Amino acid sequence: MQAISFESVMPQSLGELIAISLATPLPVHASSSVDGVEREAWLSCGELTHARHGDRVGIEAVVAMLDEAHRPFVVALGRVAPQRTIEIPWRRLCHEARCALLDAPAQPATATRGDVWVDIAVDDLVPQPIDAVG
Repeated sequence: MQAISFESVMPQSLGELIAISLATPLPVHASSSVDGVEREAWLSCGELTHARHGDRVGIEAVVAMLDEAHRPFVVALGRVAPQRTIEIPWRRLCHEARCALLDAPAQPATATRGDVWVDIAVDDLVPQPIDAVG
């Protein structure tokens, strides 16, 4: 498959790259270099499959990308990742990154509803009285 580049779109965040990946059936490769640090992300069907940020790869690279200021990526379609270093869906990847950035241990979700992770159990909720609004 021949890679197709498009110059008119310069996404600046991983979220924007996911939107591009969802809009095309082709694999997406995004790259940029900031202060000598190479950043690359490969996506397929709206999910990250591989990432590289300097010497970091996989989830560590995604955490580094999320922790820095948004910078434009150059995007090419049709380029398949050289390896797969990310095996978890975007929502779970965001959770892992949030925990890493907050220096908190990642905890598995206690319940799921469809595709949405729920971080607390229903039994942990305390009922609150509903006050009349005047």
